[in-house]
Amino acid sequence: MDSSKKLKVGIIVDDIDQSYLIYDFYKKSLESDCYDIEYLIVQKSNNLEIKNFFNKLLNYVKKKGIKRFIDRLFFEIIDLVESSLIKKKDKFKKFFLKHPISKFDIKKIKVIPETSSSNLYYHYKSNDIANIRNLNLDL
Repeated sequence: MDSSKKLKVGIIVDDIDQSYLIYDFYKKSLESDCYDIEYLIVQKSNNLEIKNFFNKLLNYVKKKGIKRFIDRLFFEIIDLVESSLIKKKDKFKKFFLKHPISKFDIKKIKVIPETSSSNLYYHYKSNDIANIRNLNLDL
C-alpha cells in the first residue's frame, strides 16, 4: 500500500450516540496513518415503530412462541444482573454509557433502509446506494 495515501473509510451507524467501543474506535482512528474515517452513514429505519411495552411483548410471543419468550426473559434477567455487577466497577462504567460521535468533526449522510419484519435484514434503496458510492470511499 502506498504509505502516502490513506484509505477513505465510512462507518454505518444507527445513531450519532454510540457505545464506548465505537466511540473509542473512532477516537483511536484519528491517529491512524493508514486510514481516515471520513463519513458516518447514519441509518434510520421507517419500519421501526415506537410501541408500548405490552404491544412489543405480545408481538414477540406471537412471532417466536412462549418457550422462546421464557428463554429470552431468563437471558435478560441474567444480563441485567451481570451488567449491574460490572457497572459497580469504576473501570467499566463508561462501557455502558452512550458517547456522542457528533462532537468530532466528521461528515454525515443519512440513509433510510427498508428492514425485514425481524429488523435483522436491511435493504437500501438505489438512491441511497448511489449516495454512498458517490462518497468515493475505499471501505
